[in-house]
Amino acid sequence: MKFLLDTNAVSALLRNHVGFWNRLNRVQPTDVVMSTIVAHELFYLFYGAHRGRRTEHTLAQINGLPFAVLPFDVADAHRAGEIKAALSLMGTPIGPCDVLIAGQASQRGLVLVTHTLAPSHRHVAAKASGASAPTPVRACPAPSNESVRRRWGITP
Repeated sequence: MKFLLDTNAVSALLRNHVGFWNRLNRVQPTDVVMSTIVAHELFYLFYGAHRGRRTEHTLAQINGLPFAVLPFDVADAHRAGEIKAALSLMGTPIGPCDVLIAGQASQRGLVLVTHTLAPSHRHVAAKASGASAPTPVRACPAPSNESVRRRWGITP
């Protein structure tokens, strides 16, 4: 099973959320990917929205993420368009980047992983894509954060 991390999930990892790293450690590193859409959002946050808090260390963290990056293609765009239309008809639209990421996950048969705790956001995207709603990640007993980062090749 392959997992596609959304922007909130990757942000939690960049903030060293121990519970999220521990949960991620339960799968093989090769089974986790992120979208070029997520990469775009991270770079936007670095160069735009959070420019007052940016550091070279933060940029190095983004560039050093250990996940394969999935390009967004026409089939992904087609599925995202279907999801956006369905959500609009339901009166429950989600953000433009979120719908692109959901479309990519749905098109490629990937499990979308989020760190968003708002139930409405998770259930709306799942309902439109025909998937089950992702579950928010909670802290759980697992190896230390340091050992998890070593396994994934991340330096603090």
